[in-house]
Amino acid sequence: GEAGRAVALVTDLEAALDASVPARVRARLAILHADACRLEGRYDDAAAWLERAEGFETELDHAERARTYAVRGAVARERGLRDSMVSAYRDALARAELASDPALVASCARWVGIGHLDAGEPDRATPFLERALETAVTSGDGIGIARSRMTLGIAARLAGRPDEARAHLTRAAEGMQAAGARGGLADCLNALGELERGLGAPARAAEHYLRAAALHEALGSRSEAVARLNLGLALIDDGRAQEARPVLRASLATFDRQGRQGLVAGARVALLECAASVGDWADWDLQLGAARARLEETGFAAVDLAKSTERAADRARENGDDRRAVDALRIASAQWRALGRPEDAAR
Repeated sequence: GEAGRAVALVTDLEAALDASVPARVRARLAILHADACRLEGRYDDAAAWLERAEGFETELDHAERARTYAVRGAVARERGLRDSMVSAYRDALARAELASDPALVASCARWVGIGHLDAGEPDRATPFLERALETAVTSGDGIGIARSRMTLGIAARLAGRPDEARAHLTRAAEGMQAAGARGGLADCLNALGELERGLGAPARAAEHYLRAAALHEALGSRSEAVARLNLGLALIDDGRAQEARPVLRASLATFDRQGRQGLVAGARVALLECAASVGDWADWDLQLGAARARLEETGFAAVDLAKSTERAADRARENGDDRRAVDALRIASAQWRALGRPEDAAR
């Protein structure tokens, strides 16, 4: 949770290096610098550092190349560049296989699977996630096993298999707790919240999100704001839109500071749901215009964002404003088209 300090430390170390330091060391520092910039939301800087690392290509071994591609995939993911994300993660997996590093193979296979989950493709994700689990079990990587079970649980939820999802997520949470991995446990609780919300139990979902947010806050993790965004959505589903608004506005401010443009748009769309629920059409117009501008500026697209915009449209229609519902549906349709799903855009 301290990306700024990481950037400062890497910068100081780079400044202290003299010309005799091997290029391979400089390349490793460039990879670290790129990932720290990503965590601060400075994606152009991250891309520049990755290019610098790749300039030392002959000095990098397969594992280091895999990590370079993995950071590139993470940058693409946060920018909403789905195809670039999956391509980079697949390149990372190929390099990890050449490195014969089981832990790295499991991690990269899991990220390829996550890329497909982000694109709403649980069936394409599952073989990669199963491979990640198998590799983690073979290598005895307890946290890797738990992370793989968690993502398999998410895949099962998206595929409409809630019992299987709950079994995976429960075992994943137990594994994280046994390993003392509080950040991983928070991720599992957030995933359990998503399951409960999808099953129409927003109050139970909110309990999971609150626990996840508290753990992330204790760790100083930037994921706290994501858990609180989800908490806001659960409060809306529970008929508590007024309670949700300050939660969502706080998350929006955090995402804006972090430069996480896709989540900025997601928080604004969630605030659309609130505005429609309480009939605050002035705020609706403000949030809709800001979300549209941010999405057009960044080209960000995500399945969750498209679905959330459709829910906002439903709430506007329920509250008697068909015109505003149509405006929201236009954003949802653009999201589906950007995701390569014209059949959803045409609904």
